[in-house]
Amino acid sequence: MKLLIHQIHLPLDYKESDIVSAAARKLGCSEESLSDLRMIRRSVDARSRRDAPKFSMTIEVEYCGTELPENNSDIEISDSLPYLPQKMDFTRNIPFRPFVAGAGPAGLMAALSLAEAGLSPILIERGAMAKERSSQVARFWNHGELDPESNVLFGEGGAGLFSDGKLTARSKDRPRVRRFLTTLVECGAPSDILFDAEPHLGSDALYRIVPNLRKRIEQFGGEVRFNSRLDHLIIENKTLRGVVINREEIRTDACVLATGHSARDVYDMLADAGVPSESKAFAVGVRIEIPQHRIDRAQWGNYAGHPRLGAASFRLTRKKEGKYRACYTFCMCPGGSVIACASSHGKLTTNGMSLSKRAKNSANTSLSSSMAAVVAVIVHVQ
Repeated sequence: MKLLIHQIHLPLDYKESDIVSAAARKLGCSEESLSDLRMIRRSVDARSRRDAPKFSMTIEVEYCGTELPENNSDIEISDSLPYLPQKMDFTRNIPFRPFVAGAGPAGLMAALSLAEAGLSPILIERGAMAKERSSQVARFWNHGELDPESNVLFGEGGAGLFSDGKLTARSKDRPRVRRFLTTLVECGAPSDILFDAEPHLGSDALYRIVPNLRKRIEQFGGEVRFNSRLDHLIIENKTLRGVVINREEIRTDACVLATGHSARDVYDMLADAGVPSESKAFAVGVRIEIPQHRIDRAQWGNYAGHPRLGAASFRLTRKKEGKYRACYTFCMCPGGSVIACASSHGKLTTNGMSLSKRAKNSANTSLSSSMAAVVAVIVHVQ
């Protein structure tokens, strides 16, 4: 039987064989009774009550025995099943190829799912391929030359291509989340993203991974068009009849909008087309920098600098007190840089970016506060 074993605690310098030994102790069985061990989750427990940080793990293992320890909530029978996209023949039901607008993570995975299902999607992206886009971003950072269609926010890989590449998934649909992570590994991501509690890739790794994901879409029959802007949706009687791409009208009855929040013209276009929308709360704030060694020391204590720990991160929240708003940190980038990420002339925003090794001397994070959509906010930074 396959089992999930939780709360396996091991020191920082553990060996793979130590995991099997710890699992056998939990079960009260011999190590020979266990096989096919797979890491499901790994996090660092650095709470102050411990003498030293430890890894806390959940593993899946094949157990050849028939009896389980009684009253042990750390052990359960595994019911994990892989997500397998079903390939179907839609040719009779869908006469037109579906469109996906936006080549960020959502758009890339939507296009891949449609391609694997045999629907031959067309993925359009207003920006350029990753390689060309990287040169455009370098010109912006070094010389202030902004291309409003292809920049830090728009282009293959989305805004995440020039960020930390954090893989935060709040969905409870674990099979699909794992399928997404597995796809990234198959496209060149390190396998530890499958089990680390706070997985990340880094912008340098994404630069290699994202083009492989695009090629995978094409291998399954999808088409990817860069420098292709969604100008208009053709809607008749509240039904999608087509799209206008770079002033070319194309028939379709399905379009996935994965355009991100920075494509403000898309929301204007939807309003003009009569698509209903509603306002939502948003956050406003500043990005702050902190010396990375101070965070490492605060989180890891005397073990700061241990090669298995890497750069430490943190999250902070403060509840509302009287007239003062609640605030929180968001998108923390250990060992990274603060970058300019404008997508419009005359406007400036910032973001954080880390490479895969997170080796720079400073960390940065957004310090934000949520606002109602109708509130106008002026932020004074001293």
